[in-house]
Amino acid sequence: MGALLVVALATGCGPAKPTWSGRRPGLWRLTMTSEALVLNGGVATTTQCVDPTPKGATDLPVNLPPGCFGPLTFSGPPPSWTFNKTCPSPSGETVTISGTATGDFKDRYSVQMTLTTSGATDSARNGVVRQSLQAQWIDKICH
Repeated sequence: MGALLVVALATGCGPAKPTWSGRRPGLWRLTMTSEALVLNGGVATTTQCVDPTPKGATDLPVNLPPGCFGPLTFSGPPPSWTFNKTCPSPSGETVTISGTATGDFKDRYSVQMTLTTSGATDSARNGVVRQSLQAQWIDKICH
């Protein structure tokens, strides 16, 4: 039950921020390790096709409540970006996601993140879940 969250760069005053050029187009293998994936032994692997038209953003698979989409601000100098977002849901729970993404985003990258849920009516959903993502570019053609 993962959702795709669009991740966009922040802009602002001060020193020039690095320009996000997006991930290399083509087929990527994504391996997610998560405390929430106990039924799969803690690991899930999938592939994802990245559009060749740069959109200035990337997608990171994360488990968030329905309706929790929007920009996730990256900051810091490449090849390490930090991010943080708080997502309230209509059901009253709040999920805060924070972490670090590192790599060249052309051949590989990794993401370390923590999701903290509070206010869920099902108390089993409250708590902290740690996830990591390892991504590797496979081919320029999606097949």
